Amino acid sequence: TAPCTQEEFFFRMPFHTMDLLWFAYENNVSSHEVAEQTGLKELQVQHAFADFAQKFRATEYLRLSPQPIE
Repeated sequence: TAPCTQEEFFFRMPFHTMDLLWFAYENNVSSHEVAEQTGLKELQVQHAFADFAQKFRATEYLRLSPQPIE
Protein backbone atom coordinates (compact mmCIF):
# COMPACT_ATOMS: atom_id res chain seq x y z
CA THR A 1 0.00 0.00 0.00
CA ALA A 2 1.07 3.57 -0.67
CA PRO A 3 1.85 5.86 2.24
CA CYS A 4 -1.04 8.03 3.41
CA THR A 5 -0.55 11.77 3.82
CA GLN A 6 -2.07 13.65 6.75
CA GLU A 7 -4.54 15.37 4.42
CA GLU A 8 -5.71 12.05 3.02
CA PHE A 9 -5.93 10.56 6.51
CA PHE A 10 -8.11 13.38 7.84
CA PHE A 11 -10.15 14.20 4.73
CA ARG A 12 -9.76 10.89 2.89
CA MET A 13 -8.85 12.67 -0.37
CA PRO A 14 -6.33 15.21 -1.69
CA PHE A 15 -6.76 18.89 -0.86
CA HIS A 16 -7.32 19.96 -4.49
CA THR A 17 -10.31 17.60 -4.67
CA MET A 18 -11.56 18.78 -1.28
CA ASP A 19 -11.36 22.41 -2.43
CA LEU A 20 -13.60 21.64 -5.40
CA LEU A 21 -16.04 19.73 -3.20
CA TRP A 22 -16.08 22.46 -0.55
CA PHE A 23 -16.81 25.12 -3.19
CA ALA A 24 -19.65 22.99 -4.55
CA TYR A 25 -21.01 22.35 -1.05
CA GLU A 26 -21.00 26.06 -0.14
CA ASN A 27 -22.65 26.98 -3.45
CA ASN A 28 -25.37 24.30 -3.28
CA VAL A 29 -24.18 22.41 -6.35
CA SER A 30 -25.90 19.03 -6.48
CA SER A 31 -23.89 15.92 -5.70
CA HIS A 32 -24.95 14.54 -9.10
CA GLU A 33 -23.49 17.52 -10.97
CA VAL A 34 -20.31 17.47 -8.87
CA ALA A 35 -19.86 13.75 -9.60
CA GLU A 36 -20.26 14.35 -13.33
CA GLN A 37 -17.73 17.19 -13.32
CA THR A 38 -15.09 15.59 -11.10
CA GLY A 39 -15.27 11.95 -12.14
CA LEU A 40 -16.07 10.94 -8.56
CA LYS A 41 -18.98 8.66 -7.77
CA GLU A 42 -22.07 10.46 -6.55
CA LEU A 43 -21.94 8.47 -3.31
CA GLN A 44 -18.38 9.73 -2.69
CA VAL A 45 -19.59 13.31 -3.13
CA GLN A 46 -22.54 12.73 -0.82
CA HIS A 47 -20.20 11.29 1.82
CA ALA A 48 -17.88 14.29 1.51
CA PHE A 49 -20.84 16.69 1.86
CA ALA A 50 -22.06 14.80 4.94
CA ASP A 51 -18.53 14.89 6.38
CA PHE A 52 -18.38 18.68 5.86
CA ALA A 53 -21.71 19.11 7.64
CA GLN A 54 -20.62 16.90 10.56
CA LYS A 55 -17.29 18.69 10.97
CA PHE A 56 -19.07 22.06 10.78
CA ARG A 57 -21.49 21.00 13.55
CA ALA A 58 -18.71 19.52 15.68
CA THR A 59 -16.67 22.74 15.56
CA GLU A 60 -19.53 25.23 15.82
CA TYR A 61 -18.44 26.24 19.32
CA LEU A 62 -15.15 27.50 17.86
CA ARG A 63 -17.04 30.09 15.79
CA LEU A 64 -19.19 31.46 18.63
CA SER A 65 -18.62 34.97 19.93
CA PRO A 66 -16.75 35.13 23.24
CA GLN A 67 -18.97 35.37 26.28
CA PRO A 68 -18.19 38.18 28.68
CA ILE A 69 -17.19 37.22 32.20
CA GLU A 70 -19.08 39.18 34.80
